[in-house]
Amino acid sequence: MSFVFTFIMIILGAIIGAGFASGKEIIAFFGQYGFWAVPFLVLACGIFFFFFYIFAKLGKMIKPKSISDMTNAMFGKAGVFVDFGFILCTFITLASMLAGSDSIGTLVFKESYNFCYISNATAIIVAIIVAIGLKYIYKITNIILPIMIVFIITILSAFLFSGNLESVSSVHINFNFVSVLISTFLYASMNTFTNIFIISKSSEYMNKKQVGLASLISSSIIFVLIALILFAILRGGDSIFLSDMPMVSIAFSVNSFFGVTYSIILWLAIFTTICIASYTIVEWLNRFIKSKFLCSAIVLTLGFIFSRFGFSTIVSVFYPIEGIFGGVIILYSIIFYYKNKRKYEAKERAIVSNMQIAESNAFFEFDSENMKSTNTQNETIQKDTFKKTNIAKEKKQFRK
Repeated sequence: MSFVFTFIMIILGAIIGAGFASGKEIIAFFGQYGFWAVPFLVLACGIFFFFFYIFAKLGKMIKPKSISDMTNAMFGKAGVFVDFGFILCTFITLASMLAGSDSIGTLVFKESYNFCYISNATAIIVAIIVAIGLKYIYKITNIILPIMIVFIITILSAFLFSGNLESVSSVHINFNFVSVLISTFLYASMNTFTNIFIISKSSEYMNKKQVGLASLISSSIIFVLIALILFAILRGGDSIFLSDMPMVSIAFSVNSFFGVTYSIILWLAIFTTICIASYTIVEWLNRFIKSKFLCSAIVLTLGFIFSRFGFSTIVSVFYPIEGIFGGVIILYSIIFYYKNKRKYEAKERAIVSNMQIAESNAFFEFDSENMKSTNTQNETIQKDTFKKTNIAKEKKQFRK
């Protein structure tokens, strides 16, 4: 069960990033449909489960050591273009997080925050850390995740039971069945695509039942959190609905302590996300530019420039584009899985059969060696007995 727990934590850490925890990502895909979106969150949960399960099985099939191993196995020579698409999507995430750090500054410091101080400082610190290495970043991420989940649930509970609730104006709600269906698929695709290697790698030591159980629990937790966040935002009125960081606005509406504390936790999540995204791009760019520090400076500078579009614009416009690209790749991956499933299972059965034959041969060889050893020992004992008998006879004859 430890493998199942590890898989769940890795999935949650990958999906519940700063975009998710800010609430803006959820509003961008589901907000305009109002409470009519809730049934489609169940569908999103089902899609997440299916995607997690498929890529976990693909991981056992391909056994990748990097994202390139996966794309090369599935796309062949075209894998290089998929890799580049993956890098672009990671860059969008990087830029959105830098923009998000300034959005937090605006909500915390209000009118006094009139320059991009936080994003500048964050970009400089990240550039240095990425050039040196991510020794402690993953450990920080593992600590932040459970704290963030606890704070999300605590803040939403306090807000929903406060009684100070109001509905979002109908002018912001526009339900369309086809649109919400597409948004549901794009949301699951966007969040899964950028994490396909992590999902695939994490399933290495799990069997089929464990993969299914871990995928089900992960998707169920994600569904509960999305539903709670969406419900709270829709009951928070227009100011929260239109906020750059709806969850931060909700936290401040509870009290200042929750607002400031959640802002710090969210910034730490943003910081670690930027570090990991930057490191991924720098490692790719380092193949063309030898200086790692120069690569880091180029990536963070371009990310900062792109972040000037603003957090809301990047999430609302570029995240769906990322979802479209991810959806195409995921659909192809699903076809690849079912196309090669029987071949893989036959190969696995052959490996198991060969292992059993090898074990059987080893047993017979061991048994044969034991028989030879036993026969040799018996022959030695017989010779020694015969020799001792002859000596005894000779002694008797000598006495006579």
